[in-house]
Amino acid sequence: GYSEPIEPSRYLDDIPVDLVDETQPTRSGRRSSRPAPRTDRWQNQKASVQSSDQPRFHPGLRVMHNVWGEGMVLNSRIQDDDEIVDIFFESTGLKRVAASLAKLEVMEK
Repeated sequence: GYSEPIEPSRYLDDIPVDLVDETQPTRSGRRSSRPAPRTDRWQNQKASVQSSDQPRFHPGLRVMHNVWGEGMVLNSRIQDDDEIVDIFFESTGLKRVAASLAKLEVMEK
């Protein structure tokens, strides 16, 4: 039940400038004078998100993941402009993935 001052994380300086409240000092105690980073790498992830409100994956669908192998979709829902998919993989068990990042391949029946 007490608080004490701590030094900010060293990783705070790695956050893109356009996402940081510049009124706060950086880890070194000074305001950042870094040039704005290229934002295309952040925008590319948004571009891969489907704009549809309907899930692409449905329960019972068999999918392939490049690391976990073959799996079966148990559930899927749209959340925060992305599709969240629950998949059971025989090799690793249940995984919850964002469809835009998981690069799932739908398997033929």
